Amino acid sequence: ISMYRISSQSVKIDFFYLFERISFRYKTQFFQYIVRALSIASKLSLRIDAAGILCAQFLIYTEKDKPSLVEYFVGKTKIDFLFEI
Repeated sequence: ISMYRISSQSVKIDFFYLFERISFRYKTQFFQYIVRALSIASKLSLRIDAAGILCAQFLIYTEKDKPSLVEYFVGKTKIDFLFEI
């Protein structure tokens, strides 16, 4: 099991809003797509709802400098990757 924690004090966080501490598990295979998009993205919006649905939204500029949004939704599971905020 891999684990990743995000501190609300991190310099990489522009905005942090949390009602209560949450913890969900996700399959690591889905994060390969998120990492690829992150490598070319200008900005990232990461949200997790109360049901454990993770949404990663990327702002990517095309070769003609036009903004495009790419979204990935990942459902929680009982194994592999623990994401805790």
